Amino acid sequence: GVWTNGPYAELSFLLEKDIDAINLKFVVKGYIVPEHPAQLVDVMIKGKIIASWNFSGSGSFEERILSLTRQEWGGGSEVKIGFLVHNPVSPNELQRGADKRKLGMGLQGILIDKVTY
Repeated sequence: GVWTNGPYAELSFLLEKDIDAINLKFVVKGYIVPEHPAQLVDVMIKGKIIASWNFSGSGSFEERILSLTRQEWGGGSEVKIGFLVHNPVSPNELQRGADKRKLGMGLQGILIDKVTY
């Protein structure tokens, strides 16, 4: 897996031209520790917020699903998804080790289901 590092991260990938829509299943978690009990991440396409993911509780991985039409991602073969992390924090700032990366959301995996009409 991988962590976001700082207040913004972006994921991009290419799709075949004949795909009309996609369903994305993300396996994600927020950086949640007792000193940092919640995390909010806005999910963006073309600068527009399309979802807000709130993380709290155990900090375990969970599934989040996005459904996008070709029009929503801009119509081309490239899909770019932005993640705006509201309160990234480093473990070092919280006296939880030497790691100085500003963690927000951990990504373990993505499943992309194509939809054609």
